[in-house]
Amino acid sequence: MKKILPNFLFLIVLLFNFQTIGFGVNYAENDEYACNSENNFLCKNPLITDQQQVDNLLRIQLVGGTGADEFVVYFDPTAQNEYNPQFDAVKYMSDAAGVPNIYTYADTFKVSINVMQSMGQSLTIPVGLRAKIAGNYLINVIDLTSFAPTAGIYFEDLVTGTRVNLRTTNQIALNLAVGEFNQRFKLHLYPGLNVEVNNETCLQSDGRVTVTNASSLTWNCSLLNLNGGAIGNSSLQSAVFNNLDEGTYRLRMINSESYLVEELINIAGADPVYGSIQPMSSNSYFTTDVIEAFADQPDINNQYSWYLNDLLAGTGPEISLNITSQGMYTLKLRINAVNCEFETSTTFTVTQAATVGIETSESASGFILYPNPARDVLNIQLNRKIGFTMLTVYDASGRLVHNEKLSNAQGQQAIQLPLNDLNPGIYQVILEGNNSRSTAKFTKQK
Repeated sequence: MKKILPNFLFLIVLLFNFQTIGFGVNYAENDEYACNSENNFLCKNPLITDQQQVDNLLRIQLVGGTGADEFVVYFDPTAQNEYNPQFDAVKYMSDAAGVPNIYTYADTFKVSINVMQSMGQSLTIPVGLRAKIAGNYLINVIDLTSFAPTAGIYFEDLVTGTRVNLRTTNQIALNLAVGEFNQRFKLHLYPGLNVEVNNETCLQSDGRVTVTNASSLTWNCSLLNLNGGAIGNSSLQSAVFNNLDEGTYRLRMINSESYLVEELINIAGADPVYGSIQPMSSNSYFTTDVIEAFADQPDINNQYSWYLNDLLAGTGPEISLNITSQGMYTLKLRINAVNCEFETSTTFTVTQAATVGIETSESASGFILYPNPARDVLNIQLNRKIGFTMLTVYDASGRLVHNEKLSNAQGQQAIQLPLNDLNPGIYQVILEGNNSRSTAKFTKQK
């Protein structure tokens, strides 16, 4: 939450003191610190001359005697914890009778505005008070709403041994003698808990809430569902709640002084990632085959990696392989989405292409197979000019599954080969005759 610091606020803090007469408030100007050449830094302070949005703003007021005074503490990452005239404003004491003063220290400087660098760690800031009249005074917390709910803000009185949580108590009564008290009071600031929410990924049920405590305060953290059921509990410096489904949860944080903060946590869901390898319709290939595979329904937002026997073989939604060594192979497809990973794989064998009889030149135009793939019958369209006398068929392992002599082969136009007795897979057809040999492959479908 951001607070607007208007010009008049800092004019009140720096250039005026409050003096109460009856129920009214009179502002007595102190000429000692007017904007002049000797203390021009006051005029140039950006918080005096400009309106700014400020996080982690604390304003504390001292009321008593015949008036009131206050100091401001806030945080700016460009500032320093020690005194810096570009950010901090020196405190000038009021000469008005009975008007008290309250201030903090930056190094040895008494300041009205104390700008710290960050709340990344626990901080202790000395606080000084000056009373001109003995009697009762009140410490009022004017503003601390822009701090994180779990940021700790305490006011300590070393004389009485009391330590007050300013989040639960915004007014402290004091009885002061006349004098200045610059070793008695301390302001303690503790960074708030850091809550990190990781939504579900496509792996599902893997949401996570991590609560990190960077302060010296002890916190106990509990995660509940909306029905009040406990999911986990931890008092460690880093509490982690894993394996969360999509939904809304209640995070309950209570420190060692029973200060309780509750926060609703939303875990967003994610669609799972699925994939398959296509076409890979067979699990048997020859060494002469080109093996092609595709990712089923690829998504341009995903990354695709192919692994052959666990070695990276290519990337992208498709791959083409030439495997010249016999053996059993595993082709794995790994899909990386934004937050998760999915794997699928298939196993196949590669065998040496079968060779039978005398080696002669092969003719790519010796015959034509159709349909290919085939289910029931394979048609073999022959080249009339070649007189084939032998037809043989081998499976992917090189086993002979069909053998027949061709009669009247010269001029024969077509052969019909029944496939009912063959298992699905890849087969090699060899036609021979008159010192000619032609081969081709076909696929038997289920």
